Amino acid sequence: MTGRVKTFCPKKGAGLIETEDGENALFEIADALTYDRIGLKRGQVVSFVTGSTVPMRAYEIVVRTGIHESPSDAKPKEAEDLRYTGFH
Repeated sequence: MTGRVKTFCPKKGAGLIETEDGENALFEIADALTYDRIGLKRGQVVSFVTGSTVPMRAYEIVVRTGIHESPSDAKPKEAEDLRYTGFH
């Protein structure tokens, strides 16, 4: 599931994620993957797994980067010339 961080309080280490369906999911900083904890901020697009508890809870939070870029928008890279030309 994907959504955006609606609120986040670094001091408390907790916040809310607004899901793509418009629902709110609670999370704690410990629910984010270790390397993504720094990227958590208000408005950040994230993907996550929800539990079946009420209120909804987000787990395994991953910060998404480049979410708006589709593969067809990406420019093809030019081939590089990797021939050995010797030492200078």
